[in-house]
Amino acid sequence: MRIRVSREQAKRLWFARQGLSTPRRTKITRGAFVRHLEQSGGLQLDSVNVLDRAHYLTLWSRFGAYERAEELLDFRYRLEIYLPQAKRVYGYYVMPILYNGSLVGRLDPKLHRDRGELEIRSIHYEPGFRETRSFRRALRETLEDLADFTGASSLVW
Repeated sequence: MRIRVSREQAKRLWFARQGLSTPRRTKITRGAFVRHLEQSGGLQLDSVNVLDRAHYLTLWSRFGAYERAEELLDFRYRLEIYLPQAKRVYGYYVMPILYNGSLVGRLDPKLHRDRGELEIRSIHYEPGFRETRSFRRALRETLEDLADFTGASSLVW
């Protein structure tokens, strides 16, 4: 039996299955990690030293080819670290921003280890996205978590 769903329904289903459709409400604990493994049915190990929030980097690898992800998610994403600076559109280490089950933009973080600072060098929103207070608060909390995870003592953006 075949079931037809719209592109938007497919995106929401996929994010929900990955555990990415709702904001994280607590710090990662062993129990939360085990529940996530049970829900997602697997563990993906990446070459980056990340346990929590790894979906920023691995989202596209779960689809295979970039084009397939772009078609389904209607969102073009490329890590630009290997491009010459003049050819970069969004930044060196651009990361997608997922908010309320939608990809709403990209940001370019830079960790200055020597001064313990996480700098957000740029933020680019998708056409039509409007920044709200709740979004700004969620973004700040997520960036503070990232700063804490990387050992940065300050966040600049």
